[in-house]
Amino acid sequence: MQKKLFNAAGRVHMTTEYDTVNNWVYNNWIGPQDLASVMAGSEAGLKLLRKHSCSLLLNDNRHTVEHWDYAVEWVVAQWLPRALAAGLTHYAQVIRAESPTSLSADVLYRAISEQVEMRVFISLAEAQDWLQKVRRKG
Repeated sequence: MQKKLFNAAGRVHMTTEYDTVNNWVYNNWIGPQDLASVMAGSEAGLKLLRKHSCSLLLNDNRHTVEHWDYAVEWVVAQWLPRALAAGLTHYAQVIRAESPTSLSADVLYRAISEQVEMRVFISLAEAQDWLQKVRRKG
């Protein structure tokens, strides 16, 4: 079941759900984000990773509109250790090419790629395909 998270203006800034067919958590980020919304959304996704003992995360930033470098330090220091402890092993990040979010994804990749298998994609289908291959191997 999809969970919607709302920002202070009452707009959906993120949806998260556990995909029972593919055994991954899918986070869809929408519109502008701030540190509070990134933290709330990341926590909601982490809750699903834990609940389902899930090792795969599909993080979709195609619908965000600006960079989120300000959140990378928190993700690395606070969220990632807990996600790894919950069993996260593979992280697919989907971005729009040549957007501010692509720069943020690069910063995140450099910060966490030694701790978790992370790949960045411009196509949702390619990210899904990679995670399906990982799941079949595992």
